[in-house]
Amino acid sequence: MGLNISDIGKKLGNLKDYASLIVPVIIIVFAIIFLVVSSILGGKLLEKVEAESLSNAKRIKGYQDVPPKEQWQVEAAFQASREQDANQISNLVIETTMRELLKYKMFPEPNDKSTLIFSDFGHKYQLAVEKLIESVNGRDCPSETDIEQHLGRNTTTSTPNRGFSRTSSRRNFSSANLDATIVDAVCMQRAVQSGVYISCWDVAGYNYWDIFAYDGWENALQACWTWQVGYWVVEDVFETVKKCNENSSNVLDAPVKRILSVSFAPPERSMARNSRSSEGTAGAEDGPKYVLKYQDGLTNALTARKCDEKFDVVHFTISAIVDSQKALKFIEHLCSAKEHQFKGFDGGQPQQTYKHNQITVLDYNIEQIAEKAPEHELYRYGDLPVVKLDIVCEYVFVKQGYEPIMPQKIKDMIAGISTEETTY
Repeated sequence: MGLNISDIGKKLGNLKDYASLIVPVIIIVFAIIFLVVSSILGGKLLEKVEAESLSNAKRIKGYQDVPPKEQWQVEAAFQASREQDANQISNLVIETTMRELLKYKMFPEPNDKSTLIFSDFGHKYQLAVEKLIESVNGRDCPSETDIEQHLGRNTTTSTPNRGFSRTSSRRNFSSANLDATIVDAVCMQRAVQSGVYISCWDVAGYNYWDIFAYDGWENALQACWTWQVGYWVVEDVFETVKKCNENSSNVLDAPVKRILSVSFAPPERSMARNSRSSEGTAGAEDGPKYVLKYQDGLTNALTARKCDEKFDVVHFTISAIVDSQKALKFIEHLCSAKEHQFKGFDGGQPQQTYKHNQITVLDYNIEQIAEKAPEHELYRYGDLPVVKLDIVCEYVFVKQGYEPIMPQKIKDMIAGISTEETTY
């Protein structure tokens, strides 16, 4: 069939009758397409707007208080105060070991080259211990001489007031009822007069300096430093006794009845009482020793502390008779903060009051005693039950606090460096 051009022309001619409808139809078609596309894109756009713009707007609206523009200055001041607090804490730690000296111009090296300065230091140590005993109204039990005099017996010798009842040659003064009554009265009078039983011979170092013999400059200087450190420890023990007994009138109602020993010896030897003997030597008494390795300690310390670049550690022991209800209170006071004065290491600076808290109890033992036993016979402890309290303690020194005055030999010893003896 052939193409009939005349028929095509007729059909096109018929389309002219609908020409006015073509444009609206095209517009409708494009409108439908636009609506479909807009619906698809609009959903995604709405989701994006909600996810980004609207959520941010809600979050911003939630900020009710807008920081002022000066807020950074406030924050800077706060951080500066925290830094200052940290520095103050550091200074407080150092101040714990900035302590008064028994003899100034002695450390790290005395200007005076006379060997008499060592004996003078020892004398000052003994005087300081005697003052500590006086500060707690400390006395020993009646001596053999006291008892003999009250019994009306002649005595030709005078013995130091160390409590003769501790020796194996103690006489039996209770053999007669009259003697026993007199002895009891004498002992009770001493108890009423005393704040705590203690003798200077029971305090570490007192006997050492009583029989001190010079054996070389470096050794003597080391001994002085050793017992200077020891005195700071002893001082804290007496401060503890003073605090415990501050509301007591005498031994009979005091929580701490008697100090048997303050020692730097192992516990099994700390109760061996120092005796004044011409046969003894200064080196016979155990002085303070730095714990350079764990084996140097007096007990297995759970703290596991030893000397290092920041701290020095010393162990010591205390043995005391205390009220059975106050044993743990004694330990609590022993580990509490204490005050000390400091006037500079030359002794000439304005006096400052610092605090220290350097004692940790490593081990303790509480046991009952037989008050009728010879070692307690001339002591009167009051009506309440008492116990024997043995304590092993650790004392920590902040090296930076006293390092400027440490003798070089001590520094070398702690550092593990051996030096040759210097002669003068």
